[in-house]
Amino acid sequence: PVGFSLGLVWTPCVGPIMASVISLALTESLDGGAVLITLAYAMGTAIPMFLIMLTGRTLLNRVPFLVKNTGKIQKVFGVLMIVVGIAIALNWDRQVQTALLRIFPKYGTGLTATENIDIVQNALARRESKSDGSTGAEGQTATGKNMRSFSYANQPRKGKLGDYGKAPEIVTQGTWLNTEGPVSMEDLKGKVVLIDFWTYSCINCIRTIPYLESWYDKYKDEGFVIIGVHTPEFEFEKNENNVVQAMKDLGVDWPVVLDNDYSQWRAYSNHYWPAHYFIDVQGNIRYYQFGEGNYETAEDVIRALLKEGGKEVQKTKTEKERKIEAKTSETYLGFSRGTEFISEVTMVKDQALDYIPAENLKNGNWTLDGTWTVTRDYIVPEDNGSLLLRFNAKNVYLVLEPEEAGGSITVAMDGENIQNTRDVVNGTLIPDKSRLYELIDLPKAGSHVLTLKINGRFRLFAFTFG
Repeated sequence: PVGFSLGLVWTPCVGPIMASVISLALTESLDGGAVLITLAYAMGTAIPMFLIMLTGRTLLNRVPFLVKNTGKIQKVFGVLMIVVGIAIALNWDRQVQTALLRIFPKYGTGLTATENIDIVQNALARRESKSDGSTGAEGQTATGKNMRSFSYANQPRKGKLGDYGKAPEIVTQGTWLNTEGPVSMEDLKGKVVLIDFWTYSCINCIRTIPYLESWYDKYKDEGFVIIGVHTPEFEFEKNENNVVQAMKDLGVDWPVVLDNDYSQWRAYSNHYWPAHYFIDVQGNIRYYQFGEGNYETAEDVIRALLKEGGKEVQKTKTEKERKIEAKTSETYLGFSRGTEFISEVTMVKDQALDYIPAENLKNGNWTLDGTWTVTRDYIVPEDNGSLLLRFNAKNVYLVLEPEEAGGSITVAMDGENIQNTRDVVNGTLIPDKSRLYELIDLPKAGSHVLTLKINGRFRLFAFTFG
């Protein structure tokens, strides 16, 4: 019962309010209101735990059997804690979570449903807009009527069109690329619009681009427009030159606006990379979906909206979806979001330290050898160092930023040289840009140990897998 209760307490961490707390931190929006929100969230988790403690004491005092057998009960729970610890170490907990989500796909949605109602979403939008003082095209603050005029209630499924209200105005003041000057929602009236929230080093976003490109080529002459909103996850993604180069490399030739201050992200109360919002010719949001996949459904939505707008479009075959075989989760390396780090030496924040690598890595574990500095968002070696990571996947990618030119990274798997990828040649990676690099490309997924030997100053942000 206690575990179940704690599960109920912590499940809301996936909700919009927690996302807003994180968003305030990411955008460095710190004021009295931000402190109060974070404090309120902390109290919201602490109070149920306190009540559980009081209830437990009362129950013990009223049930003689429990008092008489307290020692035995403690031993039983001690054994259970050891078993749970072993399960976590062996990653059995992830398998249980996956199984539960397969059986109960809507588990937890009811617990966060309150956070998705319009009154709460509007309050979050007002709070977030005040934190950065962002304004709309006509001087309105981000609380203006166009900012949260749509609703997240009754999330769409299986391509069924709904009516989620007016799409927010494009309020970000960032630079526009692939178009002459800013574009407004008024300019887009009469067209079917796909708003694509993305960032160029996100592998999930990158994998959607071939589908976006296909849809854009097929339907742009029929009145279909893609507006890419580039909201950066890492600091180097705010650099306009980096984004321009990435768009060229990835083949992004539709309009993109830079959303470095997250104003457009907050206008939509968005929480995901990638996120797609489908807007009809009247400027209303009719469908939305998050993450990868469901490409055939998305294309059906585009055709349906074009047909509503008076266009006759023929159904064509959607590109086959790429199967994701990874059993290792995205792994951040900075201390703010870093997980699965193990070492013979305790991690120290923002200081250079000699690390001793751990042995017997489990899936997702990573360890360091040599002198490294672990910062909030990335790790960086003192000229030379090694990183080991155990993964279970077909593809491995690394987001990194060179601090200086001329360095290189030797890439090995299970102690042997790897096959060439689009970025690694003869076992060597020579990073020259701040972006995502492909390290491993295997015929099929499997469990392996990746070893990186680094020569030079590189900021390593995160591993992703496919």
